[in-house]
Amino acid sequence: MNYEPIFPVREVNNKMGESRIPVIVGVGQFTNKPSEIEHAIEPFEMIKVCIARATEDTNAKPFLHMADSIRVVGIFSWHYADIPSMIAEHVGARPREQIYTNTGGNNPQFMINEIAREIAEGRSGISLLCGGEALHSRYLSRKLGKPLPWPQYSGVPQIYGEETGGSNEIELQHGLRLPIHAFPLFENALREEEDGLSIEENVEQTARMCSAFANVARSNPHAWFRDGKSVGQIKTITPSNRMVCFPYPKYMNSIWNVDMASAIIITSAATARKLGIPEEKWVFIHGAGDCTDAWYPTEKLNYHSIPGIRLAADYALIQAGVAIDDVEVFDLYSCFPCVPKMAKKMMGIKTTDWGALTVTGGLPYFGGPGNNYSSHAVCSLVERLRKEPGKFGLTYATGWYFAKHAVGIYSARPKETEFGTVNCEQIRREIANLPYPPFILKAEGEATLETFTVVHNHDGQPDYAIIIGRQNDGRRFIANTERDPSLFQFLTTRDVIGLKGKVKYSPDLEINIFAP
Repeated sequence: MNYEPIFPVREVNNKMGESRIPVIVGVGQFTNKPSEIEHAIEPFEMIKVCIARATEDTNAKPFLHMADSIRVVGIFSWHYADIPSMIAEHVGARPREQIYTNTGGNNPQFMINEIAREIAEGRSGISLLCGGEALHSRYLSRKLGKPLPWPQYSGVPQIYGEETGGSNEIELQHGLRLPIHAFPLFENALREEEDGLSIEENVEQTARMCSAFANVARSNPHAWFRDGKSVGQIKTITPSNRMVCFPYPKYMNSIWNVDMASAIIITSAATARKLGIPEEKWVFIHGAGDCTDAWYPTEKLNYHSIPGIRLAADYALIQAGVAIDDVEVFDLYSCFPCVPKMAKKMMGIKTTDWGALTVTGGLPYFGGPGNNYSSHAVCSLVERLRKEPGKFGLTYATGWYFAKHAVGIYSARPKETEFGTVNCEQIRREIANLPYPPFILKAEGEATLETFTVVHNHDGQPDYAIIIGRQNDGRRFIANTERDPSLFQFLTTRDVIGLKGKVKYSPDLEINIFAP
């Protein structure tokens, strides 16, 4: 094996029986594109469709009444007080655990990792993972001024894990509020620090990657957009493809106003055999890695490398006993172009075929259904690997702004070694002990621009700039600039990473102001 992990990990090679080998045995997906409120379907009903499809996919008699774990990915589009219990009742199960996740696109893959560990430790037999969103229907309801005729549920859901937002108070004060504001910071740093591309060259490269993804979505029956947008359509600024936050026009952004659902059934190999599920339906979970990175954007080690991606991938690959060069099928999270670019770089993926990095078409074209996209990635990967049983596949998913990472290694090739257990405390120490820069709330004096974006309004006009910089003493700060159209033009047409300037705190506005 020629793959060298960046951090030390424990080799796992102990033989184990089929009762401790986790396998995916059934997958189901559903996409609904209503144009009228009467055709809108609430998430729970879409999930029920997917459960039926996943059950049918196993080619076995219904058995989910025996499920001992039911997990549901957190839903944005409709309120449910206890949807895991609703699903348990629907399948007739009395599971020992019912889990409803917090916010994060990493959660589907993270839940699969957790289920796989429970099976490997002998604590779980049959698990069901579900998710669904009807964000398009919510949008349609607002647009038409008609309420959705769905049941109302009272009560507060019990969430698994802590619910922490993606931005801290100082970031919110400076307008760093949403994913559209955060991810361009990484794109601009990657372009300058790693790729050495001009702005024009980076736009062209990014548009080629996005077009390759869109072409994958074209042939995916579950994809939201199947028009296979061209490089020119993606990179050209038009009224329908306005600039959102530099350098990303609309067609490079994740589209979450979609109605989609999924279901995944996971068992041990021994249970699958006992249930009579044909082996050609089995896709083995060979490795699983996940970790929490520096949480908030201003806390990152830098903006052109994310150590947590490499660490999560290391653990998954070591568990699987394969090198990254052995993996031939990928789905890298792609809410914004910098995410698959960053994952490709951090994992050492060598392919030059951008389309090989997704099996769905990616979040801007397949669709980004809230927290649940990576469930669809796994479903599509399972279907692909069943057709190509000798290949290994990898999924990567991230939560918030590179704050949480989850990686899975899959193959229809049987797993013959212990699944193993990741030392989470070791991961936390390794992440925590990296040399993060100190941060200052109220900055003053000579400074250097570390990365930036220019936020545009809904008319596609520049509104304000977000600057991440360093004082001369090395302390990092976040700032805005004066609202000057000529300055916005300068920032978006010149190579400004490393630009010198001055920063000062404005007590009236309660923000830092950077001026070149």
